[in-house]
Amino acid sequence: FVVGYAGRVSLEKDLATLYRAFMKLTKDHKDSVLLIAGGGRPELEKLFTGKENIILTGLKDNLAPYYQAMDVYVLPSLTETTSLTTMEAMASGLAVITTPVGFIKEYINDGTNGMLFSKKNSYSLYKKIEYLKINQEARDILGKKARQTIVDNYTWDKTAEGIKTVINNL
Repeated sequence: FVVGYAGRVSLEKDLATLYRAFMKLTKDHKDSVLLIAGGGRPELEKLFTGKENIILTGLKDNLAPYYQAMDVYVLPSLTETTSLTTMEAMASGLAVITTPVGFIKEYINDGTNGMLFSKKNSYSLYKKIEYLKINQEARDILGKKARQTIVDNYTWDKTAEGIKTVINNL
């Protein structure tokens, strides 16, 4: 069971909360792996380096193979704008668990196409990850609805049309 994150390893991403939730998960679910597809601040990377069941890839140009390796995508950010990585994970059909920050709260409907948890709440995050680990059907449904959200609302064609509309209205 692969819990994943993709992006910068930086303070505002609050990966320490993900780490604490993952450590709780592995107490009862030793078959779990944490995949951090990204890199950044060396002092933060130390938290993940050399640990059993944790893979830190470093910075990557193509995240698609990493999304494909994940069972669940987690974004524990303290602040965001849109979160392209969350949208990419959703487009990949992954169940996502994230904090309700920035524009994320506009496209994640908690319990329908993803799951939300309060900032810095590692216990709540742990319980949501564990629920999705145990309930593959729920994971599959969230992943399908997540993908449909992106296909219905956030393709490049729809984005271009929205930009054209804004420009034409000026």
